[in-house]
Amino acid sequence: MSGSQYVQCFSDGAKVLAIKLGYENGSCVYEIKFEGFDESEHVKVTSISGKETINASINIDNNSSVYHLPGTLTETNGINRMIYTRNSGEYVELLLPWDKQ
Repeated sequence: MSGSQYVQCFSDGAKVLAIKLGYENGSCVYEIKFEGFDESEHVKVTSISGKETINASINIDNNSSVYHLPGTLTETNGINRMIYTRNSGEYVELLLPWDKQ
């Protein structure tokens, strides 16, 4: 369902918010917003869907956002685990349902 929102907060109040926007070329699209982070804060990101895992490091600016298209090549739906880990080791996890049209 478009407009679905998923949010997790760190202990200092920083938030990671995912908003399901709909579909682009048959794939589910989320906007991931970051609030309350330090400017250019370094964060490790792990994305897990099915048997596929992607690890990345990003620098987040406060009140910035990125677009995320979860999924796998071999499945038509599932749950994407998005794990955001700060330098302190503290992390939050979002569980994002996805499917293909």
